[in-house]
Amino acid sequence: DIENDAANLYEQTLDIFREAFWNLYQPGCDEHLTAKLIRESDDYLPQYSLVALNHEKKVLGCILYTKSRIEYEDHMVPMVTFGPVAVTPEYQGQGIGSRLISESIERIKKDGIYGGVVILGYPHVYAKHGFFPSSKFQVTMPDGSYPKGLQVLETKETVLSGKNGKIYMSDVFEKVQNMDLQAFEDELNFPPREKFTTPSQKIFSYTIQLSQSDPDLTLEQIKDSMNRKPLINSSKEP
Repeated sequence: DIENDAANLYEQTLDIFREAFWNLYQPGCDEHLTAKLIRESDDYLPQYSLVALNHEKKVLGCILYTKSRIEYEDHMVPMVTFGPVAVTPEYQGQGIGSRLISESIERIKKDGIYGGVVILGYPHVYAKHGFFPSSKFQVTMPDGSYPKGLQVLETKETVLSGKNGKIYMSDVFEKVQNMDLQAFEDELNFPPREKFTTPSQKIFSYTIQLSQSDPDLTLEQIKDSMNRKPLINSSKEP
């Protein structure tokens, strides 16, 4: 079943975020802390944040939404952003994450309040849900860049027809970088886990350096490119 995110499920979802992201993009992870900060933020959108439950009401996956916006020279378009989104590892590959994304997007379209969804993620993962590079809509990060992972899905036709827009996401994603992750884990009694570097971290480190002017690459092509091109920040220590 797919249901709205609810306070009585928060503890389960924090465990899932920690388990799903641990050592995936960096040694350890902070997505579970990000989830806590999102739920405490005025940018949190519970009407689109969903959980996937089994018949015993155990949480199998979760997607969280926050407010974002695109600012043009003469107007602003309200947007939403999802992330983190995760599925407990033993249930990954069964379409649960895709269902969370598709069902939440349908709710956004039905409401007709927001112009679209903007995310940072792997293009080959989200293109199937209708996302396009942000350059299609002539919108950039605040610094004017077009990172490869910046993708946009328009949920109200022609609302993103302006030029030279800049995307602003919730400040939650910056705030988490300045938080004491260990203090958070200690407070909630998370069990200790080993932090180490992984191939997926190196792929992520390589991918975030790409811009939308770089050619689209499959995962195998990215791995091949990594073997021929020096990586930046690929030696990050735990």
